[in-house]
Parts: sequence; structure tokens; C-alpha cells
Amino acid sequence: MEHSFKDLEERIRIKNNLISSIGVMVASGKDGEYYVAISPSFLVSGYGETEGAALEDFRYNMNVFVEDLNKVSLKEKV
Repeated sequence: MEHSFKDLEERIRIKNNLISSIGVMVASGKDGEYYVAISPSFLVSGYGETEGAALEDFRYNMNVFVEDLNKVSLKEKV
């Protein structure tokens, strides 16, 4: 199976100074005793005892990232 990195698109859409949608590439795998899920582009990660727990923690941390980003002015976002 071939993959082309040019086909991967990560995005954050901002509408009325709030994030309306977000799409990120997430890599996950086991690191020692724990599973890790990470978005290299946004430097957001999560970890847990199972891959599902790592992804759940990642989603929580991504929501915190989005909440913090929504607090930043539009001028600072660009």
C-alpha cells in the first residue's frame, strides 16, 4: 500500500473567531507500559493503559487545546 503525504490534510477552521472544525493526523502506539496517541503538528498527545484510553485522553487534551486557542484573539491566531 502506498501513501502520499501530500494527500494528508490537517486543518483548523475558524468562524466568528471560534474554531468550527478541526482535523488532525494522529499516530498511536505502545511506548513502554503505556499507549500513546499524538498529533505531531499540534504537539498534543494522550496516553493510557490501552490504545482506547490513550485516544480518549488525546481527545480530552485536544479539547483543552481548542478551548485555549479560542481564547486567543484572531490577530494572534493568524
